[in-house]
Amino acid sequence: MNREVRIVRPFLVPQEFEWALESTRLQMGSQTCYPNSRIVVRAQEDFLRTKPELMWAETDEEFGKFKENISKGIANIGIDPSELDLLATAYTSYLKITDIFFCHPLSELNTLQSSLKLSSAKRPDALQASTHGAVVTLYIVLRRDLSPEPLTPWRKGTWLAKCTFKVETDSLSSMFRPIPLDDEARRYHQLGKETARYFNIGDHDPFAPFGDTDNPELYVDVALLARIDREASSPIAKALQTMLVADVITGIVAACVARPDDLQRATWEDVQDSILGRIIGLIAGNKAVNADYEELLKMTKTDPFRLIAQAEDAIGLRRSLLNSMSETT
Repeated sequence: MNREVRIVRPFLVPQEFEWALESTRLQMGSQTCYPNSRIVVRAQEDFLRTKPELMWAETDEEFGKFKENISKGIANIGIDPSELDLLATAYTSYLKITDIFFCHPLSELNTLQSSLKLSSAKRPDALQASTHGAVVTLYIVLRRDLSPEPLTPWRKGTWLAKCTFKVETDSLSSMFRPIPLDDEARRYHQLGKETARYFNIGDHDPFAPFGDTDNPELYVDVALLARIDREASSPIAKALQTMLVADVITGIVAACVARPDDLQRATWEDVQDSILGRIIGLIAGNKAVNADYEELLKMTKTDPFRLIAQAEDAIGLRRSLLNSMSETT
């Protein structure tokens, strides 16, 4: 289960390229995503409403340093800058889309603006997946094949430096479109007629990157689901939807606990892209650092019921239930 990932390149790359990308930021409204980290946008509507902005640096001084590092990297690697691009892509596993939305030759570094604002007209399709978020990756890449030389990159598309920004939404319910629990589904799963919902982990691996295995199944009584859909904006329907999210979280944590050996061996690096990692990220919040994630993973191993309680706080279950009761009094 425990795995270590090391990047081994068969050529030498100037550190200045990596230093340059360290100053970049992805801005989503008031939230800032730093290189090789992630943020959680609290609502799907906010994800679509917010205009992302890719910043090469936060200040004019840092932007000057950004360009200086790239220029030094070009000089050290000895490749003509017209053969190198600054490239940005957006990817969503949900839509299986990768968009190249920015490409700028390093030979024209002096014309580079300090940031790139993605308006509705320019917004990549991969950044439209509000229910699953997206991953934005920056690269410094070769734009065409060069003459092969030892310890020197030469193939088109080879990246010399890169960093990623992960943007997620906190709606776990959107990851599991409820399946109507009708008479046929009840017979198949041997469920009684008064069963309101049923969570089935199936073949899903809660420790694997989400999307790599079949999704878990969340069944909801067909009549109840129709009522929730009709009255989706009512406090009672919102409370029921929040409880369904809590059911999903409880089911995922239970599935992890049912595999004690894998759970005890797991590190944050192992699970950060899994459904368990998303639950931990939801609880940790936007300002969390690696130590916070590791602490919550430890809680999953030693006190899973407290982790579930922490998740209920993160999704606002108490407030949702109280609001639904206020409507009926």
